[in-house]
Amino acid sequence: MDYRDILHNKFCESAAVYSYKGGEVKILDINEKYLPELWMNVAEKDYLEAPLDKCFETDSLMAFTEAVKRCVDLGKDQSIDTKRLMFSNCCGYDHVYIKSK
Repeated sequence: MDYRDILHNKFCESAAVYSYKGGEVKILDINEKYLPELWMNVAEKDYLEAPLDKCFETDSLMAFTEAVKRCVDLGKDQSIDTKRLMFSNCCGYDHVYIKSK
């Protein structure tokens, strides 16, 4: 069993899976409940392929990366609020606030 079995389980809440390697955070996958939570009309492929430095405010990206690093280093859950910039064809650009754990 890998993360996809858990992530795409119908009982799982909205969720995203990130990787952390060499100090860089990258989004790997999201489940079908994740994008509707953002209230933006964003295609899953576009969301997954967008570089994180284009989706986060600079301070939020640094804070998010540090939270992921602490999670990896300490093996403990971290919680962080971040301001992100989203784009959709119908809505244009808009800021959203996301609480990640």
